[in-house]
Amino acid sequence: MKPSRGLNGMKVESQDWGEAPDGQGVQLYTVVNGRGAEAQITNYGGIVVSLKVRARNYNYHIGLGQAILSVIFTKIFKFF
Repeated sequence: MKPSRGLNGMKVESQDWGEAPDGQGVQLYTVVNGRGAEAQITNYGGIVVSLKVRARNYNYHIGLGQAILSVIFTKIFKFF
């Protein structure tokens, strides 16, 4: 991962996440703010793969995971 620090404690990291059908590498970017909210977004269509937020006494996580990568290529981007 390649970490980077932004304003107000925001952190951005990137990692290799897979490969597109044309051989292009797909990156996954993880953005974390100073309060612990986290979003994971691909550089292939800007698809949100995971979203984690905290609200008072609860933690919420909406995650699609690595399996979504094949869905992206076979269902979503087959029209482009």
